[in-house]
Amino acid sequence: MAAILSCYINVNYDPVVGILSHNLLIAPVPKPVPSPTFSIEMIAMQMWTAGYLTGQNKFTSTVKHGQWDIVIEGHDIGMLIPDVTIPPVNQWYLIMWPFSSRKLTFESSMVKMDGKMTGCSQAFIPLPMMTCGDPVSAPTTLPILNWLNTVQVGLSLTDLIMGIAAAVISMVIDFVFDKLGGPFDSLGSEFLGKLVPTSPLAVTKMLLNSLVGVGLSAADPRRPAKMELKIGMPGIAELGLEANPGDVSVGGSLLGGKDNRGGVGGYAEGHVVNNPNGVDTYATGGRSGQDPWTAGTPPPSGS
Repeated sequence: MAAILSCYINVNYDPVVGILSHNLLIAPVPKPVPSPTFSIEMIAMQMWTAGYLTGQNKFTSTVKHGQWDIVIEGHDIGMLIPDVTIPPVNQWYLIMWPFSSRKLTFESSMVKMDGKMTGCSQAFIPLPMMTCGDPVSAPTTLPILNWLNTVQVGLSLTDLIMGIAAAVISMVIDFVFDKLGGPFDSLGSEFLGKLVPTSPLAVTKMLLNSLVGVGLSAADPRRPAKMELKIGMPGIAELGLEANPGDVSVGGSLLGGKDNRGGVGGYAEGHVVNNPNGVDTYATGGRSGQDPWTAGTPPPSGS
């Protein structure tokens, strides 16, 4: 497998900035209607306090660049990024800030760190990050200083195709469901709807995103196929169902669960495992940074 381009690694202090659009909502009017306006995707480090503490940031723990942790697959700068719209007075901040997100679009399968693919984003030969927005999320933010890092990794053609495909499909789904969306009710109902989708349209979008995720996972030769469905607020409280080959699990997490870097997250999950001896069940849970409790017998590590 040959690399078709290279990317400077990102570490936890690398700043990221961009531009996109978010809804604008200004009251008082009898029935305010949010509409898209330009937004400045404010500068944020790859290590963002809220995202770091709640486990949305994904960094190496054993592999370092100097003394700095390196961004790996699954990384999201996370919640509470204070992006600013034009004009800056906007009630929609109550929605866009708590649910903010800047996720990796591209990952290198050619170089793994701590057993994970290396995260790739750069401004030179652009490899942007996927950024939350209204009416669509889009790859519009870029790191601005990671070219000062002295390590580069290669991306294969598969790495590039899978990143582009995931971004394009996500944008198409957002666009279609924005056009199908019903009338705006209130900020409160919008917030609750993002936590727990209840409307037929929101449930359909959630299920479609999950099905598309399954399809992309099945088509991705870099990792085992899986299906994942989650509801809740990322990093705060989530319930989820995940199906990996031979293992179906349900569970929930608070404050990032076991990925919480501050040691205050908690999680619990139950597994049904299909193995050569039949079907086994076990449960595990606990607090981040501490040994988990288990009920039943988990399969050996790496099986």
